[in-house]
Amino acid sequence: MQRIQTLLTRVLDGTQQAIHSWKNGQNLFTRVTKLSNARFQNIESMLNASRLSILEENERLITLSNEVFGTYKLIALIVKEIHLALRHIQELESLYAGIQDLLEQWKIKPPFDQETVVTAITIHYGSQHEIT
Repeated sequence: MQRIQTLLTRVLDGTQQAIHSWKNGQNLFTRVTKLSNARFQNIESMLNASRLSILEENERLITLSNEVFGTYKLIALIVKEIHLALRHIQELESLYAGIQDLLEQWKIKPPFDQETVVTAITIHYGSQHEIT
């Protein structure tokens, strides 16, 4: 009987130790689960912040790209207008040189009126050009 009592006492002690270990294990498991959840929430927050940063950077790059394309279009338009202006300047220089040559040929001295210049140009180029 003494042996059975000693055996049962050992079983009871082992059971109490097992219950104590199980409680500690449950607490540990609960703590690990809470820490893991907190860690996942932190990772989720970092991912959301990174996603927002990437979206903001994408919007900034799109805006920058649109500005660059707008600048290219503006530069192309300016170059075209400068080309037209240079062409008109060349035409005016040519017309001025032609008028000077005509005036020298007709020996017309300044001051001269518009009608005299128109007559000289019409005679030189013919009446097909409309002069105003």
